[in-house]
Amino acid sequence: MSMPKPSLLLAALASALLLAVLSLGAGCAVLNPQGVQGDQAVGRAHYNRAMAFGHAHQLDKAARELELAVQSDPGLYYGYYQLGLVYEAQGRTVEAISTWQRGIEAAKNTEDRRDYPRAQAIAEMQSAQARLTMPPTPPPPPAIPVETPLYSAPKPAPKVKTSALSTSRAGKAKSGYAVLFSSNQQKKSAEADVSRLKAKGYSASVSTHKDKKGKVWHRVVVGCCGDEKKAKSLAAELQKKGLAKKPEVIKL
Repeated sequence: MSMPKPSLLLAALASALLLAVLSLGAGCAVLNPQGVQGDQAVGRAHYNRAMAFGHAHQLDKAARELELAVQSDPGLYYGYYQLGLVYEAQGRTVEAISTWQRGIEAAKNTEDRRDYPRAQAIAEMQSAQARLTMPPTPPPPPAIPVETPLYSAPKPAPKVKTSALSTSRAGKAKSGYAVLFSSNQQKKSAEADVSRLKAKGYSASVSTHKDKKGKVWHRVVVGCCGDEKKAKSLAAELQKKGLAKKPEVIKL
C-alpha cells in the first residue's frame, strides 16, 4: 500500500481545520459595531465602566457606556435604571422617563438577576417616573392683611367704687367739730403752733383762707370730735393747760 504524499496530507488537514472553525462559528451571535447583541458579559463590562465614570462625575461618558450596555444586553434592566438617573442629572427629564419605561418592560420580560431582583427594579423605576411626572405643589395662598383702623376710640375709664367706709368717714368729718386754736397772717407762726401742739400729743393742721377784705389767714385747727360737746371739752382742756387763751369751737 502506497503512502499519501505530504502535500496532499497537509491540504486535507487544512480543510478539516477550516470545517471545524466554520462549525464552531455557526453557534456564535452575530457581531455589530456595538459588540455582541444579547451578550451579558459585554453589557456588564460597559455597565462597570459607566459606574466608574459616574463616580468620577463624568456624566457624558457614563451615559454613553450605559447606552452601550443596554444595546449589548437588552435584558440588563438595572442598566436602564442607572441610565435614567444619569439623564435626570443631566436635565434630560423626558429621556429619563422613557428610559425607565424601557427598563420596566425589560425587567418584565427578562430572567431575574440575583444581584438586583426584578420586582425591586420595577418598583424603583416606577417611583422615579412618578417623582418626575408629579405636578409641583402649588404655593400657599398669600395671607390676607388685616387692616388697622386709623382711629380707635379710647376705652372708658373704669368706674371707681366708693366704699361705704370712706363715705361714712367723709360724712362724719363734714358734720364734726374742731377747735380753732389760732389764726395768723404769718404762715411760720401757724406752723410753729402746729409743731407745739403735736409735741403735746394733739392732732393739729393748718388751713388757709381769705376774709372779706382779701387778707390771707393761716388757721391752726385741732380736730377731735364728732359732736360739739366733746369739742368744747377739748377747748377747755387746751385753755386750762395754758396752750390757748381763747380757743373757739367751730363746725367743720
